[in-house]
Amino acid sequence: MPGFVWDLGGRQQGFVHLDGFYGLPAIDGPDGGVKVAAESYEHTTMPDGRQNPATRREINRMYEQCIAPYLPWLGANPLRTVSCLYTSTRGSRFVIDRHPGHDSVLIVSACSGHGFKHSPAIGEAVAQWLTGREPDIDLRPFRLSNARR
Repeated sequence: MPGFVWDLGGRQQGFVHLDGFYGLPAIDGPDGGVKVAAESYEHTTMPDGRQNPATRREINRMYEQCIAPYLPWLGANPLRTVSCLYTSTRGSRFVIDRHPGHDSVLIVSACSGHGFKHSPAIGEAVAQWLTGREPDIDLRPFRLSNARR
């Protein structure tokens, strides 16, 4: 899955795909740019350590459809592009349920990078559930039976 990171001075760094477009400031501050990315589930791949930089076509598409309309102060060329892989279940669903064969085992799979963005809410809801309180978030959609669909 490619994406982009643009620096605030008009240069880009990056990742590419346009479904689920999002952005974050770079971890190393304003000099590190702005990470702009989109999620893609078009291809299954193996984490073999190879980077798959964005193609010129992907860069242009990302710029035209996501950067120019919403972040026009960023430039049209990324500083870099890199692959950003993470695990995902079918339909990008989280799995939060008791193990079907072992009631004392709780499965909480928020699926890597996707789940990281949601981890505070998931952690709070699971803590409420485990302490016998009704979670503020309805966890029924995340049952194992729903993940198999």
